[in-house]
Amino acid sequence: MSDPALIESAAGRSYGAMSTASRTLLVLALLASACSEESAAAPAPAPGPEYAPRLTKELVAPAAKGLVLGVATEKDVTAAFGAGEIVKDKSLGGTAKVLYNEAAAVRITLPAKDDVVKGEAWFAADGGGEPKLQRLELVMKKNDSCKWIETNVGSVDGTTRRPGSNRSYGPGKGGGSYTAGTPDGAKAVGIDCHPSIRDQTAIETLSYAIEGKNGTSSSVQPDA
Repeated sequence: MSDPALIESAAGRSYGAMSTASRTLLVLALLASACSEESAAAPAPAPGPEYAPRLTKELVAPAAKGLVLGVATEKDVTAAFGAGEIVKDKSLGGTAKVLYNEAAAVRITLPAKDDVVKGEAWFAADGGGEPKLQRLELVMKKNDSCKWIETNVGSVDGTTRRPGSNRSYGPGKGGGSYTAGTPDGAKAVGIDCHPSIRDQTAIETLSYAIEGKNGTSSSVQPDA
């Protein structure tokens, strides 16, 4: 910003016959103009990266029943899978402290149903609105979900590289890990599917999760 003394001195040389009040007004006007010019010249904050491809139903495995992170609600998830225990943060009408990526959240455990052995869903309110699905994890009897992910997600451009990350994405032993973005492109989404053997039964663990800068974090403190 320009020095007021210099501006006033310049004003005095150019408009020596002006009254003190007029000169004061002129100085204020010049100061305001100088500040505006400096503000206009200041660079705008750099936008964050846009994560792609944006998550749509086409990237959601059949086992996840078309539930899109950032869009699906509690009602959508419970209609698809039923509900076991529901724990909500106090700010969302519950009695506990429930957080997902540091935001007030809801956690719903999913009961065994069809191929699903167990699962859980996490919801958080974005901007104070209705809580939306942030993470969906399904532990299932082997149903080729991992093969579906490799074929239908892994073949989409951008799912094996994430802006600003050195993490390796792509197919793994029998499964794989891929990356995408939320429907608005503002946050990263991790898509994982991995097979294993449990109690001599072949199972697959499928998860979709909105991630923070350092991955995901979630916690429940009952009756907090």
